[in-house]
Amino acid sequence: MFRVGRIWYRLWRVQPLTTIAVGATPSVCLHTLAMAARPSQKRLHLRDLFVGGRRYYIRLHRAGFVLQSDAVTFWNRRQRTRRSALLAGEVAAVGVVTTVRLDARLQVMHALFVLLLPTWLSALVVYAPWHPALITSIIIALYFLAIAWLRLDATLQARDMIYFVRKALEDLPEGEIGLLAQQTDDVITPLEREFQVEWDRFYEEMHDAAATDSSE
Repeated sequence: MFRVGRIWYRLWRVQPLTTIAVGATPSVCLHTLAMAARPSQKRLHLRDLFVGGRRYYIRLHRAGFVLQSDAVTFWNRRQRTRRSALLAGEVAAVGVVTTVRLDARLQVMHALFVLLLPTWLSALVVYAPWHPALITSIIIALYFLAIAWLRLDATLQARDMIYFVRKALEDLPEGEIGLLAQQTDDVITPLEREFQVEWDRFYEEMHDAAATDSSE
């Protein structure tokens, strides 16, 4: 059951997990992102993030944030695109470094809205006086095209939001997470510790046996 849940969760994910290390506190990172989401002449170096009328909507919480984005449509500057992706950010302090873990996935309500069109068209096609194989192929094609467009749109939107987070956090010091070597002179693994205990025990038994033989 747990594996099925993981597979289902991955189907909704549109970008691989991304982790950013920042040399600042979690509160500073969240404040920086919240300020960067607001267009301002004081932050002209972020103007590329708002090209095409793009806007960012961030909701902060204790463990991180949730980010969504949209832009104006090509055919009508007064209309905005739907928010097809959702970027969940988990902010955690690791020593003096803060890690920002980004998880991009499909917006559930938008996905249901997009699937309404192929469902409606399928309901019309199913009653057409055509061969069942042709009807089945058309229905499969309708859903395939809808899902492909949905994922493509959400993927592009998620990339824009990840780029926004990276660009906004560039103003803060870059953090470095040190990697622990697999084996060092100062680190004793459980297997090495067990071997050392058994070796000491063997050495003591051999020493006692030798002492016994010499006394006899």
